[in-house]
Amino acid sequence: MSDSVFRTSDTAFGRHHAGQLAHWDRVASMNPSMMANHYKQRIQATYRFNIAPNIQVLELGCGAGDLLASLNPRDAVGIDISPEMIRRAREKYPNLRFEVADAHDFVTEERFDFVILSDLIGNLFDVQGVLEKTKNHCKSDGRIIMNFFSHLWEKPLEWAGALGLARPTPAQNWLTPEDVINLLYLAGFEPIKQWTEFIFPLPIPIIEPFCNRYLAKIWPSYTLCLANFIVARPLPVPRPAVGIESPSVSIVIAARNEAGNVPYFFTRLPRMGSHSELVIVEGHSSDDTYSTAEKYIRMHP
Repeated sequence: MSDSVFRTSDTAFGRHHAGQLAHWDRVASMNPSMMANHYKQRIQATYRFNIAPNIQVLELGCGAGDLLASLNPRDAVGIDISPEMIRRAREKYPNLRFEVADAHDFVTEERFDFVILSDLIGNLFDVQGVLEKTKNHCKSDGRIIMNFFSHLWEKPLEWAGALGLARPTPAQNWLTPEDVINLLYLAGFEPIKQWTEFIFPLPIPIIEPFCNRYLAKIWPSYTLCLANFIVARPLPVPRPAVGIESPSVSIVIAARNEAGNVPYFFTRLPRMGSHSELVIVEGHSSDDTYSTAEKYIRMHP
């Protein structure tokens, strides 16, 4: 059973999709706060510094299209789960292409110089799955660039959203840069640049430029920054060695109370070597991990 078939039948994914759709449709109708506008402008400036104009760009989770339009691309596509966000993007930027689509399922034959995931991965149900699909959207010499919140800002952002100082955010995947780098490697990307931005998100003269221009760049204060940025490129596909058989591979998975994840052991693991052996070590679970594993072993002999 493929990932997409398994996932679309998963009620957890369905609840997540419905929640994200309702949240971003609601956010689209809100007037952004001063802090949110300032953050958006700083994000745009950072992306303009890293992405040259007049190239092909795809943005997953484009919102109202402001970031994509600020890059002056030659050809651009923006997708978002929210129909209301896409309606506003089309009205504001009729020269760009926008589509209502979920990043988990988006498919296109086009290949892009840059693929942007700005403040997106924290909202995804399946981060690795989306990154794997994203590789298909990149040219062989293309790049993926993303930013995501630091987990240190979880509570401050929650409080700012409650006070109306920042855009409200749904429940997040609070991933560290190390988590994301590991996921990028699993999805076939090589990270080539990593940095942080925005230690002070409020637009206060003198204080804001000093903090974000200087303190955000030096240790130890840069560890307090709001946003993590990563740029990665697709790993080249190795050519098989002629006349040399690939070794076999054994994958050992320690599983305790993982009944809900057992199906993924069989559907998400890539083919490795000449053949693969899957060894599940069940650690006295209190749920039906053992029986579920036996069931899927019979389904995948």
